Amino acid sequence: IPVINADKMLVGVVSLGDLSTKHAPGAAETLEEVSTPSAPDRSGKGS
Repeated sequence: IPVINADKMLVGVVSLGDLSTKHAPGAAETLEEVSTPSAPDRSGKGS
């Protein structure tokens, strides 16, 4: 999540990992879901 100041300049980034260490509701479950690797495409057809 981008963090901006009053001048709308980027001053930082809050990651899902940052939120999960602060016990934000649902953050741990979301982090687990987005961190799960997808199955590799072995069809040989390319992207």
